[in-house]
Amino acid sequence: MGLNGLKGIVTEHDLWLTHALYCNDEAEIKLGIKVAQEQIHALLNESEGIAAKREYLEGLNELLKEPPRDGVYVCCFCEKGDELKRRISWYVSKGIIPRQLLYC
Repeated sequence: MGLNGLKGIVTEHDLWLTHALYCNDEAEIKLGIKVAQEQIHALLNESEGIAAKREYLEGLNELLKEPPRDGVYVCCFCEKGDELKRRISWYVSKGIIPRQLLYC
């Protein structure tokens, strides 16, 4: 994304989030959870003796085991702007995002 992408999000007040149930592949979410859990376990092994850090990581790991009742929203950061446009077009074509929301 880089600094220009971050600047665009902040100055345009525009960030696209998608409910995880509407991702086009359930494997995307499962892989993300797996990678996050692997990183948490690695950090737990490195943080022996740092109680606050361990407590935070253990809490985060619990959240990954059982997602919140109201769901999980995800965000995709693309290095190529047209990739994001392609994904948005796909969501509109499937009726996931109403076309009218694109022009709010």
